Amino acid sequence: MKPILKEKELKYSLLQVVFGKVKGYKKWPGLIMGRSPAAKKPYCVYFVEDDTSAYLTEHDIEPFSLADTDAAGCKKKENYKLPTIMLQSYIRMRFLLMNILLNFRISLFH
Repeated sequence: MKPILKEKELKYSLLQVVFGKVKGYKKWPGLIMGRSPAAKKPYCVYFVEDDTSAYLTEHDIEPFSLADTDAAGCKKKENYKLPTIMLQSYIRMRFLLMNILLNFRISLFH
């Protein structure tokens, strides 16, 4: 009998708020909407701000921290509004997450 191969452990959990880095863009708050341990890019990260998603590796993802939103992109004058936009995106993600969890809870009892 062949030994069962265990799927590799994933660092980030489903519905976790993270910073995702897509090539050509700055890191941005996102929500992990899917995971596939066997895939080359195992995380599907949803970006609320522009309603897009991307498949990313652990290397392209960082834990979300509100402190990081203050420092991101503030060196140039035109980027002063970036932290505010990031915080708005974070708030939208938390609202989306609450709706997902609430709908799931309601569906369990009906």
